[in-house]
Amino acid sequence: MPTCIPFDKTFEKSEVKKIDDGLYEIYLVAKMWTFDPEEIEIPAGSTVDFYLTSKDVVHGFHINEKGVNMMAIPGTINKI
Repeated sequence: MPTCIPFDKTFEKSEVKKIDDGLYEIYLVAKMWTFDPEEIEIPAGSTVDFYLTSKDVVHGFHINEKGVNMMAIPGTINKI
């Protein structure tokens, strides 16, 4: 279930953080016609927490195979 977190100015750039073996945090920024980072590669079977925001307008984000569907909204951070 997505969680909305108050926007934090420290979340100004996107990145993939390896927290531990098989555990990652992905900070994803949606922008017009793209996401940053554009490609993400992590080992199969890893646990991933996504933190999603937008720089401009509302964007949709989904991963069909995992049932992930959430919105990137300017001024907020959504976590799943």
